[in-house]
Amino acid sequence: MSQPALKLVDSTTRKRPRRTGFTKTALERLAPPDTGETLVYDTKVKGLCFRLRPSSTGSFYLYRKHRGRPIRMKLGTLGDMTVEKARKAATAAISEFNAGRDPMADRRTERGELTIGELWKVYLAEHLEPRCSPRTVRAESGLVKKHLKTISTRRLSDVSPAMVKRLHAKIGTKSKTSANRSIQLLRRLYRYAARHHGHEGRIPTAGVELFREHARERFLSADELPRFLEAADAEGQPWSDFFRLCLATGARRSDVQARRWADLDLPARRWSIPGVQSKNGRTMTVPLTAPAVEIVTRRKAEQADAENDRIRESEYVFPVLRNKGKAAHLSQPARPFARICKRAKIKGATIHDLCRTCGAFLAASGVSLPIIGKALGHADLRATQIYARLDLDPVAAAMEGASAAMNGKGAK
Repeated sequence: MSQPALKLVDSTTRKRPRRTGFTKTALERLAPPDTGETLVYDTKVKGLCFRLRPSSTGSFYLYRKHRGRPIRMKLGTLGDMTVEKARKAATAAISEFNAGRDPMADRRTERGELTIGELWKVYLAEHLEPRCSPRTVRAESGLVKKHLKTISTRRLSDVSPAMVKRLHAKIGTKSKTSANRSIQLLRRLYRYAARHHGHEGRIPTAGVELFREHARERFLSADELPRFLEAADAEGQPWSDFFRLCLATGARRSDVQARRWADLDLPARRWSIPGVQSKNGRTMTVPLTAPAVEIVTRRKAEQADAENDRIRESEYVFPVLRNKGKAAHLSQPARPFARICKRAKIKGATIHDLCRTCGAFLAASGVSLPIIGKALGHADLRATQIYARLDLDPVAAAMEGASAAMNGKGAK
């Protein structure tokens, strides 16, 4: 039986890749194919290829083998990248391959790297919400939304120290405190990524010099306090009671807003602030003074007799004024506070200055700093040091008059 004749393949009949010297004009003149792709190789840099498809302007690629397997590495698109830049990028990549490194692996790692926005969501879900108070969650969420949004789409390795310094300076033109807190939060995000998500790059916040901050020492003076109380009464309820309780207890406004009847023990004259609500994350017990007990007792009786079911059945001492949104308790005291200060002709005061005024009265009465810190819920004694520097003699007399006014025994 005869064997079939062997067919000899003429290598000259194989289709050879198209080669040309790359120029912008030559590449722009290439007609895109109806289907598939057109590949044109450069005659100057081996492996540099121009790939053209039916609906594209064309892209530069590097084709070569690495460790026995074919590699196709995209360098850039025509228009975004010139021919000279494509040649330089291809030459640099070839050098990396020849040195035994794989630049494609670096790109794959980079594509899997988190952005600042993605890292924030992970940090929020894994660390902040399970371990921190709602107050802290709200504060840091506000920093991200207001100040870090401009870099939220950048990958961790793309954020440079110079970029962070510019961001810090820009925020600092409006608020130096917010600028410092934003950079400190960004630092925590990078450290969290390094500990829990394998980030091995640098932390770009390391070289940022934070702004110097000065502790606020503002409190209502002897002349201001009676005017404030009178103006608060003129504002009406519930704001008069609300701000008087801030003064009488030294509590933060958010704690007074969210005060529940279940947290009050009127016979023992105590108020327990749950750890999930307090700033320092620990349950805090506040003694209720006689003016505070009087206000709370009256509000309880008025609430029980209210015609509105929502107010009568509310679990809060200060129910929301209007049944709108998700809030169930009083909110947004900033506007009535501003009206009260305007009416009382008081400038530069904040609601937290009421808490500081209470602390000033305690210091004027000779109370030690650790006790003041305990009363105001300070986790760190450094926050209480301010009361050792205040001139409190006129404050003591003013607070005595305020207590008498709260009891209805003195002139408002």
